[in-house]
Amino acid sequence: MDFVEIWCVIENVFLATTDESLGRSMRIPTEEQPRKILEVLGCPSGYQLPCIIGIGHIAEGAEYRSRFIRI
Repeated sequence: MDFVEIWCVIENVFLATTDESLGRSMRIPTEEQPRKILEVLGCPSGYQLPCIIGIGHIAEGAEYRSRFIRI
């Protein structure tokens, strides 16, 4: 159930950033990326990295890029 709770927190973070008129992005690391990122950050063993969330002010004229292909 840990990941269910994590995704609930992520949803609340996204709702809060929307309320504050901030931009946000999420990336789910794959393969060896989580281990390497945790190592660089110096996290203790046993930690998990379900996603990386970027939060900031949206630049004027910013383009929205989606990984999804519209059919």
